[in-house]
Amino acid sequence: MQAYDNPVFVEDLVRNVAVLLKKDPRITAFMVQAVNQESIHAHDAFARVIWSRKRATRSRSNVSHATRAN
Repeated sequence: MQAYDNPVFVEDLVRNVAVLLKKDPRITAFMVQAVNQESIHAHDAFARVIWSRKRATRSRSNVSHATRAN
């Protein structure tokens, strides 16, 4: 029921978690990914962020997303 009170897309969920992790100076790298296993659509939604402090100095991290067939 909590998910119904605060619905988010997988891209937003992954991005929100990444923002929190980046704020912690003890964390030097992470990968966050989420899959929404659809029950009414013929595909799942997927999002992933891969980030490291070393890479962040060269380029920005991006959220990647795609759908895949069940």
